[in-house]
Amino acid sequence: MLIVAVGDVHAPKYFKEFLSALSRVNWSGSNALVLLAGDLVDKGKIEFMKPVIKAIHSSINGVTIGIFGNEEYDSLKDKIRSEYNSVIWLDDEVYYYEHEDSKIAIIGSRGVLDKPTLWQRRNIPNIEEVYAERLEKIEYLLKKVPLGYTIILLTHYAPTYLTLEGEDKRIWPMLGSKRLEKLLLKYQPKLAIHAHAHKSTRHEAYVKSTQVINVSFPARRSIVTINLKRQDSGLERFLFK
Repeated sequence: MLIVAVGDVHAPKYFKEFLSALSRVNWSGSNALVLLAGDLVDKGKIEFMKPVIKAIHSSINGVTIGIFGNEEYDSLKDKIRSEYNSVIWLDDEVYYYEHEDSKIAIIGSRGVLDKPTLWQRRNIPNIEEVYAERLEKIEYLLKKVPLGYTIILLTHYAPTYLTLEGEDKRIWPMLGSKRLEKLLLKYQPKLAIHAHAHKSTRHEAYVKSTQVINVSFPARRSIVTINLKRQDSGLERFLFK
């Protein structure tokens, strides 16, 4: 089972580099699960989402799941869902993916910040309540996943500070969340994928047994591929390589 993941394309800003990186993806030809971790476009310019999605679908066969980043403004969510409906958009929601012997639950959310940005405080009066409610919703979704599914948490903001190394420490609370990290420790999803940390130098880390991966394109200048392989024991566990 191949997972292809990327975020922070910020089209048109990094679009040409993104196309070059996409051409280097080692795709076996079988179905892939494509995960888009938000900020596909820059500053709400959703007309540039079309070439990004078209390039992905022209290169990779499979199911594409996306979440909204902070550049896909709340006021544009309905329009994005309507105009780009070839992508399954998750907004504090779960999608159950089954293919052959793979059973995966993808929980998708913009995520949570420990400290709202100045812009958010000025423009979203109830932002603290939004994050508190979202945290509760993510926990609810983690709890409701049936046994036998491998859980992937897909967020735009970082669900831990571990993969924020390289960013200015003073702004870590405005890039990610230790509160969400507590849910990783409690529920141990197999994988947590995020973007948003453009200057991260530590792209991968573990929170107990949860592998956290920053797929921000400006940080990596590449598209992440993850192979999930069942162990010979026949248990619903996977190896990441």
